[in-house]
Amino acid sequence: MIVPIDAQDPSARLRDDTADVVFARLPIETEGLHAIPLYEEQPVVVLPKEHALADEADVALADLAGETRLDLDDSLALEAAVEVVEAGAGVAVMPQSLARLFARKGVVARSVTDLPTTTIALVWPADGTTDDVSDFIGVVRGRTANSSRTRSAEEARAAAAADAKSARAARAKAKKAAKNARENPEKGGGKSASRPQARGPQRGKGAAAHRGAAAADRAIRQNGLMTQSSAPVALLTGVGRRENIAAATALTLARDGWDVALVTWAAYDRTMSWGDRPDDVASLAAEIEALGRRADVFVADLADASAASSLVGEVASAMGPVSGLVLSHSQSVDSSILDTTVESFDRHFAVNVRAAWLLIKAFAEQVPDGGGRIVALTSDHVVHNLPYGASKGALDRIVIAAARELGHLRITSNALNPGPVDTGWMDDATRETLTALQPSGALGLPQDAANIVRFLLSAEGGWISGQLIKSDGGFSV
Repeated sequence: MIVPIDAQDPSARLRDDTADVVFARLPIETEGLHAIPLYEEQPVVVLPKEHALADEADVALADLAGETRLDLDDSLALEAAVEVVEAGAGVAVMPQSLARLFARKGVVARSVTDLPTTTIALVWPADGTTDDVSDFIGVVRGRTANSSRTRSAEEARAAAAADAKSARAARAKAKKAAKNARENPEKGGGKSASRPQARGPQRGKGAAAHRGAAAADRAIRQNGLMTQSSAPVALLTGVGRRENIAAATALTLARDGWDVALVTWAAYDRTMSWGDRPDDVASLAAEIEALGRRADVFVADLADASAASSLVGEVASAMGPVSGLVLSHSQSVDSSILDTTVESFDRHFAVNVRAAWLLIKAFAEQVPDGGGRIVALTSDHVVHNLPYGASKGALDRIVIAAARELGHLRITSNALNPGPVDTGWMDDATRETLTALQPSGALGLPQDAANIVRFLLSAEGGWISGQLIKSDGGFSV
């Protein structure tokens, strides 16, 4: 059943338990809630039909200078504001959908090109991700409730259990074969007491069985996550704009057959020079889905200690168990030893260290029996970048420790230092200086780092764990 909600407090029905999910305009208070951005909405200005700007295709905010902005009158609801506009007593700026909802014969709506868009999201309680809610999320994102790519949580658990059973059976078979080969090397006519065993292709079946069993066991350890009954799922943090490493990695993994969960936090991007780019995330997801893979977008403020566990649970519920974790998010605000504030230091460690630990923990607690892969993007730049560099050093230690502590879960864990990569943060002077320091005379690209992550998440990369890999084109030599 669909019911109206209060636009000023869209989460009220979630708090009083009279709705399972709501469509809300961000930003809203998301503590205890999950939110998936669905689309961006362009602001428009509602004008009288006879207004001088009514004949324009779109307008700039400066064009409205001197106009009576009825939307700025807190005592006037938007529907009432449109009535006043029709009477010729002002104009009103509002989201396009509301202009359509309150449309009247005597008004027109024109896009305002230099105002930011607003985001419409699907929002529901963090502890309310039922099978019905999961199916509804899939339907809203363009899939049917019966689609094999929109599994309910119960189906996901059943598939994971089937995968685990198959993996256990394969391991048991491999171990039995290895044991038989060790205890009965002569079985099959391989060895003779009076004649040395032939080398090369004439070796006995016992040695071949031993080699085959070892190879089978190693294949299970390295390739278990790629033998699931459905596409493996990778969760990538820090997906904010198309030119960054996380975006390149997501697209690369999708080409390799992974479904991807794209995690973004626009509030951080808005504080940086590149700004919030919601269209970038939407176009990335669309490009991945055009490849036949699934791409779901998740919003998470990783400075919140509760966000990591909720995020992994939300992804697993919506997409199935997560087999790959790529930590590409970071808090990065330059400051030195003498001018770093305690607040900045603490926030860097909350986002770059605490959130990474909690994401790794939550990932390990749900990883399928086939195992998983962890890759964290790191840096050793500490000089005049104290809170960022120090927090990345702590991240390295946690990621490398995870290789040992989580090895029994068939999880590999590595840190990747890509060196200076031009992802949009460099100005011309920085770019020129860093390029001159590269042995090749060229800066690294996001795709260079994505290629390493792809390898570490592949079957061929399954023997690499506990490493801090420098892939910086020789910059650090």
